[in-house]
Amino acid sequence: MEYQEFIETVGRKFTQALSETRGREYTYTFRAYEVGIFHGLVALAADHPGIQDMSPYTHQVIDEFRAWCKQVWVDMGMTEEEADLLDRLREE
Repeated sequence: MEYQEFIETVGRKFTQALSETRGREYTYTFRAYEVGIFHGLVALAADHPGIQDMSPYTHQVIDEFRAWCKQVWVDMGMTEEEADLLDRLREE
């Protein structure tokens, strides 16, 4: 199978699988130090022009993840203001 054909096949299969399982939920358990790492990775991805041009749903998922991270940091003992600052560090 040629590369282009492989990409098209995988794309079709992913689209089909997604339509069949759209409402299914998956979980991942983060260790405390991983929250900051994943927050940084999501922040970097969010800044990418390709991501910025994606659907509003993509941005909703990113915003929900950032809010979740901030809540985790508050649960760890940080103030709301400190958690907001951590969330915005990449912007400065």
